[in-house]
Amino acid sequence: MLARRDLLRSLDQARRDSERDIFVRDYTVHQRRAFSLLGSRQTQIAFDLRREPEFVRAKYGPGINATSMLLARRLVEAGVPYVTVFWKGDPEV
Repeated sequence: MLARRDLLRSLDQARRDSERDIFVRDYTVHQRRAFSLLGSRQTQIAFDLRREPEFVRAKYGPGINATSMLLARRLVEAGVPYVTVFWKGDPEV
């Protein structure tokens, strides 16, 4: 969870920097496109699971696999054409 927050902070800072034209000039076209996609408002909304009603989140259940499936659904709803979910093995019971 901490790593995701750090990534979000980094993306927010990079977006603010780009808005002030502190863009590194040697980015490739693909890097710029990826940065633009990750920094877009639509992407931020899709990744913000707090926007999902609590009762829906509860239906998916706790854990990384449930969260991954919920996020995959949100990305598809946001128009992402291909989504891959890596299933992490369930802990031993």
